[in-house]
Amino acid sequence: TLSLYRRVMAARRMLDRAAPLDWELADSDALVAFRRGDALVVLNVTGADVALPDALVGGRSVVLSSVRGHTAAAVVPGNACVWLR
Repeated sequence: TLSLYRRVMAARRMLDRAAPLDWELADSDALVAFRRGDALVVLNVTGADVALPDALVGGRSVVLSSVRGHTAAAVVPGNACVWLR
């Protein structure tokens, strides 16, 4: 939706453009994830909720989610994308 697009464009400013982009969770069939600086972006390509490893979540919290009201950093809802920082 347009609202989500606007929120993504605004949140994109938090990415450190000078930091390298590092792919995470390379062995996962359910998640596509990258880290840039202290931001972590995770896309769940399945219809089921998927828990993130504690070591990856660390002390991060949800900055943006494609699921309105989603605030649990340790879980990525099915067919959703979350930005953690």
